[in-house]
Amino acid sequence: MTESKAQKAIVDKMNAIEPGTERWEALNVARRFKTSWVELGGKLFEIRKKKLFEEWGFGKFDDYSQNEIKIKPRTAAKLTASYGFLKKEEVPEAEYTKIKDMALADFPVADVRKELKPYLAPKEPPTADQLFRRFVAQATRLAEGLAAAKGVPAVIIDRALSLVDDLRVLIKN
Repeated sequence: MTESKAQKAIVDKMNAIEPGTERWEALNVARRFKTSWVELGGKLFEIRKKKLFEEWGFGKFDDYSQNEIKIKPRTAAKLTASYGFLKKEEVPEAEYTKIKDMALADFPVADVRKELKPYLAPKEPPTADQLFRRFVAQATRLAEGLAAAKGVPAVIIDRALSLVDDLRVLIKN
């Protein structure tokens, strides 16, 4: 991958500053960060997909990311989702660099969404069956989360499980 404008600007600034100073070190870390997040997302994507974390003694990917890599599960999810999106969509490199720079800089979220829209737009609207399968998966996660949480009354967990059952009936296959 070629160097982005932001990375080039950082390198230019680094060349103008004495190496080893605090400012130079901060710029160096920022430069490495801008290239490493995709690499980390790719590695985490692979670990999660192959369930390698289980071989290493972790029951869940979230446990692995939090306890081994020392990043929050939410951050790991963002990294893997971003990597998965880039891998799946095969965004042209120039567009990828522009969008990445916008995401890492302080651009308004609306501007980043506008740039991503052509790549995020669904090719075809999902069928009713696909939607119901998605709803079943979401309701199942909700029911599991409620069951795992402390202090949730059994009646609420039962309602969530009933919702899962009701949604399954709507699936044609």
